[in-house]
Amino acid sequence: MGMNMSSFIVKSAIVIASATLALHLASCTPKPRTILVIDSIDALDPDGNPVGELYSDVCAGTSLGCTVTNDNALVVMTARVENAFRDFGKFGDFIIDRYRVTYIRADGRNVPGVDVPYAFDAASSFRVPGNITVSHQIMVVRPQAKLEPPLSELAYGGGAVVLSVLAQIDFYGADIEGRAVEVRGSLDITFADYVEELPEG
Repeated sequence: MGMNMSSFIVKSAIVIASATLALHLASCTPKPRTILVIDSIDALDPDGNPVGELYSDVCAGTSLGCTVTNDNALVVMTARVENAFRDFGKFGDFIIDRYRVTYIRADGRNVPGVDVPYAFDAASSFRVPGNITVSHQIMVVRPQAKLEPPLSELAYGGGAVVLSVLAQIDFYGADIEGRAVEVRGSLDITFADYVEELPEG
């Protein structure tokens, strides 16, 4: 009887110890964590192909008049998941809901509407799942910016003729649990009134 009781006590102790160890290991297991990364931002040509930096035409047309259009870019993002050996389901997902474009000159002259175009905010809506790379098209130059100084002054070769800026692009959103996220990228832009190709013949 004493031996059976001793055996029961030992087995119970082993079970309790195993359960305690399991709880301890569970509490020590790292929680899911993802980092939102911008892999690239490339300008898009009129056919929608990525071309690297942007050469923005401020006046498409002739001396009889200008046609202005927006300029777009393609942003590529990845949500990099730490502890990738675990199955996170949707824990690593991010949802981007807006972005802001700010223009910066290398010489420090950054007065909006005088030295650089006005910054702007735009709505967006795309999801970046954990460990997945996603591409999304955004607008980086509004058409109305080409109707305002300093871009309007470049039309017909006026003003400084060429204006080079860095477009700083900040993306805002949240992860699947509602925690805010912000990530920044950039794109080189050269504004000018580029010469139109003349038709042959």
